[in-house]
Amino acid sequence: MTTVHGGPGDSDTSHVTYRNISLMNLLGRVYPDSFRVEGPGWLDMQRYDVVATMPAETTADQFRIMLRNLLAERFGLKAHHETRDLPAYDLVIAKGGLKLKEAAADTGTAPGAASGPLQLDADGFPQLTRPGMTTMNTIVNGVPVARLTARAQPIWRIVGMLRAAVQKPVIDKTGLTGKYDFTLEYAPGGAMAVASPSSQGNPPEAEVGAPGIAYAIKSLGLALQDTKATLDVLVVDSANKVPTEN
Repeated sequence: MTTVHGGPGDSDTSHVTYRNISLMNLLGRVYPDSFRVEGPGWLDMQRYDVVATMPAETTADQFRIMLRNLLAERFGLKAHHETRDLPAYDLVIAKGGLKLKEAAADTGTAPGAASGPLQLDADGFPQLTRPGMTTMNTIVNGVPVARLTARAQPIWRIVGMLRAAVQKPVIDKTGLTGKYDFTLEYAPGGAMAVASPSSQGNPPEAEVGAPGIAYAIKSLGLALQDTKATLDVLVVDSANKVPTEN
Protein backbone atom coordinates (compact mmCIF):
# COMPACT_ATOMS: atom_id res chain seq x y z
CA MET A 1 0.00 0.00 0.00
CA THR A 2 1.22 3.48 -0.90
CA THR A 3 0.78 6.08 1.83
CA VAL A 4 1.27 9.85 1.70
CA HIS A 5 1.49 12.22 4.63
CA GLY A 6 2.24 15.93 4.79
CA GLY A 7 2.74 18.65 2.22
CA PRO A 8 0.68 21.70 1.16
CA GLY A 9 -2.91 21.42 2.35
CA ASP A 10 -2.10 18.75 4.93
CA SER A 11 -1.91 19.18 8.69
CA ASP A 12 1.91 19.03 8.44
CA THR A 13 2.96 21.53 5.77
CA SER A 14 6.70 21.43 6.50
CA HIS A 15 7.24 17.70 5.88
CA VAL A 16 6.12 15.16 3.32
CA THR A 17 6.49 11.38 3.45
CA TYR A 18 5.75 8.94 0.63
CA ARG A 19 5.91 5.25 1.56
CA ASN A 20 6.10 2.45 -1.00
CA ILE A 21 5.49 4.80 -3.94
CA SER A 22 6.42 4.14 -7.57
CA LEU A 23 8.25 6.67 -9.72
CA MET A 24 5.27 6.57 -12.10
CA ASN A 25 3.00 7.63 -9.24
CA LEU A 26 5.35 10.45 -8.27
CA LEU A 27 5.57 11.70 -11.86
CA GLY A 28 1.79 11.78 -12.09
CA ARG A 29 1.70 13.96 -8.98
CA VAL A 30 4.37 16.44 -10.08
CA TYR A 31 3.12 16.71 -13.67
CA PRO A 32 -0.67 16.87 -13.15
CA ASP A 33 -1.27 18.53 -16.53
CA SER A 34 0.14 15.55 -18.43
CA PHE A 35 -2.52 13.03 -19.39
CA ARG A 36 -0.11 10.13 -19.05
CA VAL A 37 3.51 9.20 -18.45
CA GLU A 38 5.42 6.88 -20.79
CA GLY A 39 8.67 5.14 -19.98
CA PRO A 40 10.26 1.81 -18.98
CA GLY A 41 8.06 -0.71 -17.18
CA TRP A 42 10.00 -0.52 -13.93
CA LEU A 43 8.70 3.03 -13.37
CA ASP A 44 5.44 1.47 -12.20
CA MET A 45 6.96 -1.55 -10.46
CA GLN A 46 9.92 -0.36 -8.38
CA ARG A 47 8.93 1.16 -5.02
CA TYR A 48 10.58 3.87 -2.93
CA ASP A 49 10.29 5.79 0.33
CA VAL A 50 10.68 9.56 -0.02
CA VAL A 51 10.98 11.81 3.05
CA ALA A 52 11.48 15.55 2.55
CA THR A 53 11.20 18.87 4.39
CA MET A 54 10.18 22.28 3.09
CA PRO A 55 9.19 25.74 4.36
CA ALA A 56 5.77 25.57 6.00
CA GLU A 57 4.39 28.26 3.64
CA THR A 58 5.30 26.32 0.46
CA THR A 59 2.51 26.47 -2.13
CA ALA A 60 1.31 23.47 -4.15
CA ASP A 61 3.00 24.81 -7.31
CA GLN A 62 6.29 25.40 -5.49
CA PHE A 63 6.04 21.92 -3.97
CA ARG A 64 5.73 20.31 -7.40
CA ILE A 65 8.80 22.18 -8.62
CA MET A 66 10.75 20.95 -5.57
CA LEU A 67 9.74 17.37 -6.28
CA ARG A 68 10.75 17.72 -9.93
CA ASN A 69 14.17 18.93 -8.82
CA LEU A 70 14.43 15.99 -6.41
CA LEU A 71 13.65 13.51 -9.20
CA ALA A 72 16.24 15.12 -11.47
CA GLU A 73 18.93 15.16 -8.76
CA ARG A 74 18.34 11.79 -7.08
CA PHE A 75 17.06 9.69 -10.01
CA GLY A 76 18.85 11.50 -12.82
CA LEU A 77 15.44 11.87 -14.44
CA LYS A 78 15.37 13.26 -17.97
CA ALA A 79 12.04 13.64 -19.73
CA HIS A 80 10.30 15.68 -22.39
CA HIS A 81 6.72 16.61 -23.26
CA GLU A 82 4.89 15.66 -26.44
CA THR A 83 1.53 16.90 -27.68
CA ARG A 84 -0.62 14.15 -29.16
CA ASP A 85 -4.11 13.76 -30.58
CA LEU A 86 -5.61 10.85 -28.63
CA PRO A 87 -8.96 9.05 -28.62
CA ALA A 88 -11.16 10.46 -25.89
CA TYR A 89 -14.74 10.82 -24.71
CA ASP A 90 -16.92 13.87 -24.19
CA LEU A 91 -19.20 13.65 -21.17
CA VAL A 92 -22.53 15.16 -22.26
CA ILE A 93 -26.13 15.33 -21.11
CA ALA A 94 -28.00 12.39 -22.64
CA LYS A 95 -30.85 12.85 -25.12
CA GLY A 96 -33.44 12.02 -22.49
CA GLY A 97 -32.32 14.94 -20.33
CA LEU A 98 -30.44 15.27 -17.07
CA LYS A 99 -31.59 13.05 -14.19
CA LEU A 100 -29.13 14.26 -11.58
CA LYS A 101 -30.67 15.77 -8.46
CA GLU A 102 -29.10 19.05 -7.38
CA ALA A 103 -28.17 19.06 -3.71
CA ALA A 104 -30.16 21.23 -1.33
CA ALA A 105 -28.52 24.34 0.11
CA ASP A 106 -28.39 22.68 3.53
CA THR A 107 -26.00 19.76 2.99
CA GLY A 108 -25.71 18.77 6.63
CA THR A 109 -22.49 18.39 8.56
CA ALA A 110 -19.33 19.77 6.98
CA PRO A 111 -16.99 17.25 5.33
CA GLY A 112 -14.79 15.45 7.81
CA ALA A 113 -16.84 16.46 10.82
CA ALA A 114 -17.99 13.76 13.17
CA SER A 115 -21.64 12.81 12.66
CA GLY A 116 -21.93 9.31 14.08
CA PRO A 117 -21.96 6.00 12.22
CA LEU A 118 -23.25 5.78 8.66
CA GLN A 119 -26.96 5.06 8.35
CA LEU A 120 -27.88 2.13 6.08
CA ASP A 121 -30.90 1.80 3.82
CA ALA A 122 -33.13 -1.29 3.51
CA ASP A 123 -30.60 -2.94 1.17
CA GLY A 124 -27.70 -2.32 3.55
CA PHE A 125 -26.15 0.52 1.54
CA PRO A 126 -24.83 3.70 3.24
CA GLN A 127 -26.94 6.85 3.39
CA LEU A 128 -24.78 9.98 3.59
CA THR A 129 -25.85 12.84 5.85
CA ARG A 130 -22.95 15.12 4.87
CA PRO A 131 -21.09 16.01 1.65
CA GLY A 132 -18.97 13.16 0.38
CA MET A 133 -18.88 9.91 -1.55
CA THR A 134 -18.77 6.28 -0.51
CA THR A 135 -18.80 3.01 -2.44
CA MET A 136 -19.87 -0.37 -1.15
CA ASN A 137 -19.57 -3.72 -2.94
CA THR A 138 -22.22 -6.33 -2.25
CA ILE A 139 -24.16 -9.21 -3.80
CA VAL A 140 -27.59 -8.48 -5.30
CA ASN A 141 -29.62 -11.40 -6.71
CA GLY A 142 -26.48 -13.51 -6.72
CA VAL A 143 -24.23 -11.10 -8.65
CA PRO A 144 -21.59 -8.57 -7.46
CA VAL A 145 -22.75 -4.95 -7.53
CA ALA A 146 -21.01 -1.75 -6.50
CA ARG A 147 -23.21 1.08 -5.32
CA LEU A 148 -21.72 4.56 -5.17
CA THR A 149 -23.57 7.04 -2.97
CA ALA A 150 -22.76 10.74 -3.39
CA ARG A 151 -24.02 13.83 -1.58
CA ALA A 152 -23.36 17.41 -2.71
CA GLN A 153 -20.64 16.43 -5.21
CA PRO A 154 -19.53 18.38 -8.33
CA ILE A 155 -19.53 16.85 -11.80
CA TRP A 156 -15.74 16.53 -11.86
CA ARG A 157 -16.00 13.70 -9.34
CA ILE A 158 -17.91 11.68 -11.95
CA VAL A 159 -15.38 12.66 -14.61
CA GLY A 160 -12.54 11.34 -12.47
CA MET A 161 -14.23 7.96 -11.98
CA LEU A 162 -14.93 7.61 -15.68
CA ARG A 163 -11.34 8.39 -16.65
CA ALA A 164 -10.12 5.59 -14.42
CA ALA A 165 -12.76 3.19 -15.75
CA VAL A 166 -12.42 3.71 -19.50
CA GLN A 167 -8.67 4.46 -19.45
CA LYS A 168 -9.13 7.39 -21.83
CA PRO A 169 -9.44 11.15 -21.41
CA VAL A 170 -12.96 12.22 -20.42
CA ILE A 171 -13.78 15.85 -21.14
CA ASP A 172 -16.64 17.53 -19.29
CA LYS A 173 -19.00 19.06 -21.88
CA THR A 174 -22.08 19.08 -19.65
CA GLY A 175 -21.81 22.72 -18.56
CA LEU A 176 -22.99 21.64 -15.09
CA THR A 177 -21.65 23.78 -12.26
CA GLY A 178 -23.76 22.65 -9.31
CA LYS A 179 -23.38 19.96 -6.69
CA TYR A 180 -25.49 16.84 -6.86
CA ASP A 181 -26.89 13.95 -4.84
CA PHE A 182 -26.92 10.62 -6.66
CA THR A 183 -26.48 6.88 -6.44
CA LEU A 184 -24.93 4.71 -9.11
CA GLU A 185 -24.89 0.93 -9.41
CA TYR A 186 -22.35 -0.80 -11.67
CA ALA A 187 -20.18 -3.88 -12.02
CA PRO A 188 -17.21 -3.65 -9.62
CA GLY A 189 -13.57 -4.38 -10.40
CA GLY A 190 -12.41 -5.15 -13.91
CA ALA A 191 -15.93 -5.08 -15.34
CA MET A 192 -16.32 -1.34 -14.81
CA ALA A 193 -16.06 -0.57 -18.53
CA VAL A 194 -17.11 -3.02 -21.18
CA ALA A 195 -17.08 -2.56 -24.97
CA SER A 196 -17.66 0.98 -26.21
CA PRO A 197 -19.80 3.15 -23.92
CA SER A 198 -21.05 5.12 -26.93
CA SER A 199 -22.28 2.08 -28.87
CA GLN A 200 -25.92 2.16 -29.93
CA GLY A 201 -28.81 0.06 -28.65
CA ASN A 202 -28.99 -1.73 -25.35
CA PRO A 203 -25.55 -1.80 -23.71
CA PRO A 204 -24.02 -5.25 -23.23
CA GLU A 205 -23.68 -6.37 -19.66
CA ALA A 206 -20.49 -7.39 -17.95
CA GLU A 207 -19.98 -11.04 -17.18
CA VAL A 208 -20.92 -10.48 -13.55
CA GLY A 209 -24.40 -9.36 -14.63
CA ALA A 210 -24.23 -5.64 -13.83
CA PRO A 211 -23.56 -2.81 -16.31
CA GLY A 212 -20.16 -1.18 -16.51
CA ILE A 213 -19.91 2.30 -15.10
CA ALA A 214 -19.76 3.82 -18.60
CA TYR A 215 -23.32 2.56 -19.17
CA ALA A 216 -24.53 3.04 -15.62
CA ILE A 217 -24.16 6.83 -15.92
CA LYS A 218 -27.11 6.80 -18.34
CA SER A 219 -29.31 6.44 -15.26
CA LEU A 220 -28.07 9.93 -14.30
CA GLY A 221 -28.95 11.36 -17.71
CA LEU A 222 -25.30 11.41 -18.81
CA ALA A 223 -23.55 9.82 -21.77
CA LEU A 224 -20.09 9.42 -23.30
CA GLN A 225 -19.43 10.37 -26.93
CA ASP A 226 -16.35 9.46 -28.96
CA THR A 227 -14.02 12.36 -29.73
CA LYS A 228 -10.33 13.21 -29.96
CA ALA A 229 -8.36 15.46 -27.65
CA THR A 230 -4.99 17.19 -27.95
CA LEU A 231 -3.16 16.24 -24.77
CA ASP A 232 0.23 16.49 -23.15
CA VAL A 233 2.21 13.25 -22.68
CA LEU A 234 5.32 13.12 -20.49
CA VAL A 235 7.94 10.80 -22.03
CA VAL A 236 10.74 9.60 -19.74
CA ASP A 237 14.01 9.50 -21.70
CA SER A 238 16.13 8.08 -18.89
CA ALA A 239 16.17 7.57 -15.13
CA ASN A 240 18.20 5.60 -12.62
CA LYS A 241 16.43 2.70 -10.96
CA VAL A 242 18.61 3.15 -7.86
CA PRO A 243 18.46 6.79 -6.65
CA THR A 244 21.18 8.73 -4.88
CA GLU A 245 20.40 8.63 -1.15
CA ASN A 246 21.25 11.14 1.56
